[in-house]
Amino acid sequence: MNCDELKLILLDYVDREKNPDLCEEFKAHNKICPDCFNKYRFEVGLRDLFRNKVKAEPVSEEFIIEVKAQLKKLQSGTALEEIG
Repeated sequence: MNCDELKLILLDYVDREKNPDLCEEFKAHNKICPDCFNKYRFEVGLRDLFRNKVKAEPVSEEFIIEVKAQLKKLQSGTALEEIG
């Protein structure tokens, strides 16, 4: 893996959304490339900062049902109606 290839999967790796083989290549590259390792550390730190500072607020079941209904309409080509 080279720096350009690593950049393409950096955020997926940080979010743990890549397959194990790519993860091993990613780790190996980071061990020999300080620039990529620093980019990785920055992204992990930023993600952790957001997770610790941004608190998710619960949403009502009614809201979830309405969002799902609107998504179905969008998938079927029906125009989006005002959510209210």
